[in-house]
Amino acid sequence: MQYFEVTMTHLGLTLWDKLQTRGCGANFTAQVANIVRLLLNIGAKVEQLQQKISSKCVIVGNLRVKVRK
Repeated sequence: MQYFEVTMTHLGLTLWDKLQTRGCGANFTAQVANIVRLLLNIGAKVEQLQQKISSKCVIVGNLRVKVRK
C-alpha cells in the first residue's frame, strides 16, 4: 500500500510571504480576493481528484490518500 500526504502549509506560507512583500497597499483587498479565489479553486480541484481516484483509493483524513494496489 502506497501512502501520500498533501499539506496546505507550504501553500499558505507562500501566499503569506507574497502579501508581506507586496505590503498592504490599495490593492490589498484585491490580493486577498485572489487568494480566496485560488483556495476555492484548489478545493474544487481536490474534489475532482477525489472523484477520479475514488475507485482505486480511500480518502483518509483531510488531504490524505491511500492507494490500493
